[in-house]
Amino acid sequence: YADQGGDIGMRMAYELVSEIPDEANRTAVISLNSGLLSPIYRINDNWVFFRAEENPYPADGSDEITLSKVRAYLMEYERGIIEDYMLDRATSFASAASTDFDEAVVQQELTKKSFGPIPLNYGDVQLFTPISSEQQNAPEIANAATNENFWRTAWSTPIGSVSDPFVVDSNVVVLHPVSEDEYDETLAGYIESAYNGYWVSSMTESTVRNYFLSSDKLQDQFWDTFQKYLMPSE
Repeated sequence: YADQGGDIGMRMAYELVSEIPDEANRTAVISLNSGLLSPIYRINDNWVFFRAEENPYPADGSDEITLSKVRAYLMEYERGIIEDYMLDRATSFASAASTDFDEAVVQQELTKKSFGPIPLNYGDVQLFTPISSEQQNAPEIANAATNENFWRTAWSTPIGSVSDPFVVDSNVVVLHPVSEDEYDETLAGYIESAYNGYWVSSMTESTVRNYFLSSDKLQDQFWDTFQKYLMPSE
């Protein structure tokens, strides 16, 4: 911090974790009153000491900038705490929603998203409708294609029931399936044609190509061969 005259700026207590890894030393520095100096500490290969420019004071929980900093810290380092809290809230909601889903949404000031039908397409296989097709109506599940909790919950919750809450990316979701659609048999012919005509050939080609190119027996002589036959010297 020489360029700032030694000033590290205003810091919240948790922001000093990387500066002062030792908890006892960090607590001592955080507790300093204005104008006081800390003892000299060895941190990594450096000898350092700190001076407090102000008395420590609690963070202002009503300040949006402070809240955004705390929120960013929690999302980065304490994500599990947030998930546990939101799952507890979602469990409470699911219990209330089992009687009247829409009323529970209103009472708990949550957001209801209507979407579907959900295609049975684990991994967003190209031959079938992808989960990401619901991006516009329900962006919360757009990346759920390989989320096993999503599939297990979506396909095991009876029609008209409320699911257990589960996590998808940064969201906690509760499902309320209201109907079930039959598979469109007219698509069977297209899928068979696409599988035989494109999927097998392209995937086979890709598999074979990757097999040979990743082999430790491969000797890359492309450039020598290219120069020999396509750019012969005079």
